Amino acid sequence: MRLAAQDLRTYVEKISGAKLPIVTEPGGNGIVKIFVGKSPHTEKLNINAANLKHGAYRIVSGADWLVLIGDDTDFTPTEPYAKGNEDRVSGKVQKEWDKLTGAHWGVPSSNMYKSRITLPGDIGRPDEATGKVEPWQAWGGDERGSFNAVAGFLQGLGVRWYMPGELGEVVPSMKSIRLPQIDETVRPDFAVRRFNFRFGTNGLETALWAMRLGTRDPLDFQ
Repeated sequence: MRLAAQDLRTYVEKISGAKLPIVTEPGGNGIVKIFVGKSPHTEKLNINAANLKHGAYRIVSGADWLVLIGDDTDFTPTEPYAKGNEDRVSGKVQKEWDKLTGAHWGVPSSNMYKSRITLPGDIGRPDEATGKVEPWQAWGGDERGSFNAVAGFLQGLGVRWYMPGELGEVVPSMKSIRLPQIDETVRPDFAVRRFNFRFGTNGLETALWAMRLGTRDPLDFQ
């Protein structure tokens, strides 16, 4: 959800010049509230991510609010797996796998660490947050329903991503962005939408580009 909130802020500012605050509690009368992902506020509105599988998402609005929501379940790797290249080349993870299986099979998750990326701690951090800014990690196998909802909303405004980086994007210019009257659920035709790239080896810019396209690469396939 943090990446989704950050992308919404980034592109709304590119489109209109307005910088949206990222907060955990809405405030202010007459202000349109945008809820990204599941929260107590979406529960009060009786809007949830039930049955939004494989990256499906929902965009729904009210008089003064907009919800962008989907399944945001974090991928949790099953042990044993290589935490980095050293675990693989040293044979550590293979030994752990052999001990678990009682046989000498290849480790199916030996390169899984390449699908993990460490992100700067300020990405999607609520404006009111205090304390040390800690980096955090995302996996290519995380469910990103709410991120897909943000990308779908931005596409509806005319944003396009043709390749990684600003050179590959099209961003419209608007003096204001209208709150739409909408209740839309988007379900993908295919559960798996992948091409050969990995978060950890291709970097954040390429990872974000692939995410904005709605890719989905379940790591439990391995």
